[in-house]
Amino acid sequence: MSRPAIVRLLFVLLFVGLWVAAGFGALWAEPGQSSAFQTVPPQPVPTFTRAAPPAPPTQAPDNRGAQPEIATAVAEVTPTSEGVGPTATRSSQSSETLVSPQSSPAVALPSPTTFLPVPSATVSPTAYRIPSPTATTQPAQRGSTQPPQVDGLVAAMIGIGASAAFAAGGLALTRRRRLLLVALFALAGSLATWLYATAAPLAPSGDRAPVVVAPQVNYLTYLPLISKNFTPLATAPLYRFGIARARLPFTDYDPADVASMRFGWYVDWGAGGASLSQYGIEYIPMVRVKQWKLLPDSTWTREPCATCGYVVPYTYTVSLTASQIQAMAASRPRMTWVIGNEPERRDWVGGGQDEIVPELYAQAYHDIRAVIKSADPNAQVAIAGVIEATPLRLEYLNRVWNEYTRLYGGAMPVDVWNVHEFILPEKSCALHPPTECWGAQIPAGLDETTWDPFGMSYSAVDNKNFEIAKGHIVAFRDWMKQHGQQDKPLIITEYGVLMPDWVYPGQFTPEQVRDSFMYPSFDYFRNTKDCTRSAIDECRLVQRWNWYSFDDDSSSFQYGQVRQNFNGYLFNSGLEGDPKGLSTLGTYWRQYVQPLAAEASKPY
Repeated sequence: MSRPAIVRLLFVLLFVGLWVAAGFGALWAEPGQSSAFQTVPPQPVPTFTRAAPPAPPTQAPDNRGAQPEIATAVAEVTPTSEGVGPTATRSSQSSETLVSPQSSPAVALPSPTTFLPVPSATVSPTAYRIPSPTATTQPAQRGSTQPPQVDGLVAAMIGIGASAAFAAGGLALTRRRRLLLVALFALAGSLATWLYATAAPLAPSGDRAPVVVAPQVNYLTYLPLISKNFTPLATAPLYRFGIARARLPFTDYDPADVASMRFGWYVDWGAGGASLSQYGIEYIPMVRVKQWKLLPDSTWTREPCATCGYVVPYTYTVSLTASQIQAMAASRPRMTWVIGNEPERRDWVGGGQDEIVPELYAQAYHDIRAVIKSADPNAQVAIAGVIEATPLRLEYLNRVWNEYTRLYGGAMPVDVWNVHEFILPEKSCALHPPTECWGAQIPAGLDETTWDPFGMSYSAVDNKNFEIAKGHIVAFRDWMKQHGQQDKPLIITEYGVLMPDWVYPGQFTPEQVRDSFMYPSFDYFRNTKDCTRSAIDECRLVQRWNWYSFDDDSSSFQYGQVRQNFNGYLFNSGLEGDPKGLSTLGTYWRQYVQPLAAEASKPY
């Protein structure tokens, strides 16, 4: 090949290389630098500020453990220096709010929920951008539907073809003209290639497929997580606060609800197989007694019978055998045992308690106590609780005490004294119609004609009057002191408000029971001290108290329709049509006990 031919070939290769480089420059250009596929320019990430917590609410918090609400708003928050998103938590007295600088509505985040960004708090907030549910669509911004890489390749091919054509045509001209034409075409081809790759957008084409463009507002999505610093409801049992379980086992209810009530002890009017420490609640067994009665056909019965006489000579029956009592006492040492329940209460039509005359109760107490102590010398034995500490009931106890002393030659050995506190009238059903003799009646063993004039004439509304109850407690402590028992503990194994609201509508609502009886009783029992009457527990008059009831929401047919039997239940059993769970009064109980400090030990 001649020298001129070689020079011409080198020129051709040089210009072809220039056009190829220009074409591939467009091929490798970043999408954001080319108008062939326009994207929305990056927007600044908005930051949200955390508002100061509002003032605590004026009303008592509802600590029901309700499931927290799920916040529906989403917001983008700048992570803290620790790399954690907003920790919008609050105690039961305060809340924290996230506020948008654009004055968007504030969203309160309820406790016990903390909202953290997902998937991880350590990732940049831009990683959580999601399109708005109403993202807009725009048509393609070029006539071509091809991406910029394809446009660049087309430009390169045009440049290569033009280079080859113009270089070949130039070979037939003189040397100077060939060089001039090749240079001009090289410049023109390079300029055309570059302009094609970077030209302004063309008018959109209506038949082109639309392209979804992300919205210009960035969002973060927050999912509810349980806060690590959420303080759960207190569950430590309060040894002084007790409950009378009536219908279903504790385990049939929500464990968190039961534990949050902080019951320290309970009775179930029996001594069966109940767990010793359900939710840490101390179980106090009760041995039931009953005086045998004689049916008209001379058959013995221990079932309630308001018109039956006693078997002569007087004798009694016990709910457990001696071997059963001993086995239980040996397996559960140091328990407190109660012998009998309201033994002075006469049977009524359709029901009864542990009716037994005072002289026979003294014998029953002696015998059953001996059985318990034989198996567990360290057991504590409590006397049965009479319904209320009225003069008639204290007379019943006088006769028990005196008969025990007469029979056994010494003071009655009672480790724990016990009384009930129900404010009820005392009228004889033998002397008054049923509408007047409801309530506690005249104690068993006391002559009704003689003692009826001395019975208390309380009304139904008095049933919630705790001022009357205070007088009963003082009277019982005075009786204990008169018998040299002021250094012994006094417990209340059953007390509360019995009258359901239908008796006097509006007089026995949960709020009335709370304000008239429940809360005043808690304050009185916890704080009242009198060293002239008590020589125990920093001179407190009462050491432990047991509310009636846990779940006695039973009903029966009364006055032509089904009506509730009692008030005071803290849980709905679910057996009467209402959903099982905490009652309104139960929430008030919980609100009182939750702030109380845990007790280091039992009061005796």
